[in-house]
Amino acid sequence: MLGALLALLLTVLMATRVMPDKVTLQIGQTAPDDIRAERSVRYISHVATRQARESAAERVPAQYVDDSRALSTATDSVSAVFLALRNSRSAGGSYNIAKRIADARTRLELAAPSATLSDTAIRTALRSSDSTLEDLEQRTLQVVRQVMETDIRDDNANLNLGRKKAAGLVAAMRLFPGPAALVDEVARACIRPNRVQSPLRTEQAREAASAGVAPVERTIQRDEVFVRKGAVISEEDVEKFEALGLQRPGLDFGRLAALFLFLGIVLFAVSSYLRLYEPEVYADPSKLLLLSLLVAISVSGLKIGNSMLGVQLSTAQLGYLSILWIVLPALLAAALLNPSIAFLLSALLSITAGVTWELEPRFIAIATVGALAAIYGVSRIRDRGDLLRIAGLVAAATVSLVWILGKLAGDSTSQLLMGTWWTLGSGLGAAVLFWIGVALFERPFGLVTHIGLLELCDLNRELLRRLQWEAPGTYHHCLGVANLAEAGAEAIGADGLLVRVAAYYHDIGKIRRPQYFVENQDADNVHDHLSPSLSKVAITAHVRDGLELARQYRLPPQVTAGITQHHGTSLISFFYHQATGGEDQNGDLQQQFRYEGPKPQTREMAILMIADSVEAASRATSKPTPQKLEQVIDDIIQAKLNDGQFDECDLTFRDIVLARDAFVRVLVSMLHSRIVYPGQTDTDGDQTNGTDDTQNEAGASPVEVAERGVGPHTDS
Repeated sequence: MLGALLALLLTVLMATRVMPDKVTLQIGQTAPDDIRAERSVRYISHVATRQARESAAERVPAQYVDDSRALSTATDSVSAVFLALRNSRSAGGSYNIAKRIADARTRLELAAPSATLSDTAIRTALRSSDSTLEDLEQRTLQVVRQVMETDIRDDNANLNLGRKKAAGLVAAMRLFPGPAALVDEVARACIRPNRVQSPLRTEQAREAASAGVAPVERTIQRDEVFVRKGAVISEEDVEKFEALGLQRPGLDFGRLAALFLFLGIVLFAVSSYLRLYEPEVYADPSKLLLLSLLVAISVSGLKIGNSMLGVQLSTAQLGYLSILWIVLPALLAAALLNPSIAFLLSALLSITAGVTWELEPRFIAIATVGALAAIYGVSRIRDRGDLLRIAGLVAAATVSLVWILGKLAGDSTSQLLMGTWWTLGSGLGAAVLFWIGVALFERPFGLVTHIGLLELCDLNRELLRRLQWEAPGTYHHCLGVANLAEAGAEAIGADGLLVRVAAYYHDIGKIRRPQYFVENQDADNVHDHLSPSLSKVAITAHVRDGLELARQYRLPPQVTAGITQHHGTSLISFFYHQATGGEDQNGDLQQQFRYEGPKPQTREMAILMIADSVEAASRATSKPTPQKLEQVIDDIIQAKLNDGQFDECDLTFRDIVLARDAFVRVLVSMLHSRIVYPGQTDTDGDQTNGTDDTQNEAGASPVEVAERGVGPHTDS
């Protein structure tokens, strides 16, 4: 269910804009800013397609059809012209030539309105005989027929070509100027188009040409500025807004389904990995929820950053910004969970961001290497100054790759400098947000990080101050145990800082009844006045009291484990032997004198248990030497092994040897011999070593002191 919800959430975050921009510009308006494409898109341009089809239609010439009556109409016109001229010549009478020409024009207008003859041509016809007119008429018909045998389209240019051809034919007849002018003018006037334009066929041809033009595809590349500031918006610009979804932002459900499927596959792969290789995390819903939150925060941060204040980032800027939101969850996962999961998380976020936002491979590489540097840095946190070290480590790794990969990609120096500033900001931002994130997630999810442990290490915290003032012997015992336990844990590769903090707080329950523990007593021992059973109850109560104080002061579970597990289910041997007098041969009463446990569950808690007993036994060791201390530690460890105290943790024999050697080194430095000043001797008359054996049971070995509780540390 969690995986499905996360896939759905990520799909919504990645497929929609957190702060969507809607372009409301219309045709003719001026763009107030550059408008950049946030994604690549290929679309059918209806504007360009319409223009291409109109252009194709315009290139189609007018379509013509044959006029079957054109020739007969032309010859009839020739006959009508010459008939009018004959009639005018016959009716001329005594009219002067001017009147006869005017009369001829009148007759011509009635017979053939298109035949406009010059005065020379009319005068020639009026002065010619009937036979001459008959000859000229036949010549004219011959010219007209020859010209009309060719295609003459219904346009001025083609008609003029026909008339020029007629003039050539007349010239070839070698007539006198007057008759030649008459034949030429009548032929030119009577020639008409024999192919006329067909509007229907023309329209059909143009429609066919238009339909034959394929739709025009246009491509807008990601980050392309397709409208410049100050440009007048055109119809094609509005079409680009539509293609990018800027005028009516909406979801592409096909893309949405593909994205959901992709994310589902990624999350299934992650869950399979966790189930096989991180079963502890896979079985813990709170940790899975934390992982989901880290992923959601990363994707949300990238989306919000991409749309921050309505400024659309370029691909390069988005790539640099992704470094921050991939390094940050890697830091948090490494600190709150473990480095393996942190690396897996950063790798998958890099791939997902690269696929979803179409980042260049180099940005994926830079983000992944930056995350690796962050994971390495967070594993070595020991103080608050390490925050800057982490930021510097991430910045050094990412800036180096920016220059190396930038040079390979051919970036300019200005682009490389811009990338440097972006990566420096990403590294510092990741470190700061990491510190905030740890504070937000640590307590709600019951986790503890080195940052939280460093805060708990502060000896001025109220609970430790109370321990110092109310149970000073126990306080100094805890400090000694912390030094031993940290050295032992680091020797075996365990978490030394966690063990140190657990050692500081493992005996805080003694604050409630400090007088019941000999390290806090002066001279009177209250156990001398109690039965062994009551003493046992008083001694074991410090575990329950410690848990109550841990809840009151909100100590994390990992630290609280030190309170309950540092004794495990050990036997309080001193009071047990005191109660039985050695008569409990079958050990039936042993359970009544054991701690409630549980036994140590981790290597860290096992080291704490050993260090607790070793610190007590070392104080009871006279004239400690490395060999003697090593023997004491071996005896304690063997006793714990025989009692089965390490059965529930993965402490190995190799770990035990390494821890023992570390304990010896620390104890030798702590218990080194001191100079005996004049008049000062130890209890054996030798140089003092800083211990007080006067409290020890006569003849008791240091191991027995540690087990029975006689000496500095009663409850051990």
